[in-house]
Amino acid sequence: MDVSVILALLVDKFPIAGLVLGGLGALVVLGAAVVALTPSKSDDAAYEKVMGIPILGPILKAIAAFSPIAKK
Repeated sequence: MDVSVILALLVDKFPIAGLVLGGLGALVVLGAAVVALTPSKSDDAAYEKVMGIPILGPILKAIAAFSPIAKK
């Protein structure tokens, strides 16, 4: 099953999920932009630490797949 289909079903069942996922998506894009623009390794480590959180990490990784800014 495609990730976009799963997200669409989730938003259809729980309309507030669209707002939550939109907010998380904005944070992921901003985080990826900071990681891409700065040469520091500390922000890279923080980004990877957040992506490694057990439940939130896979959700953020799915959202990051749609990000217009790719992590370096």
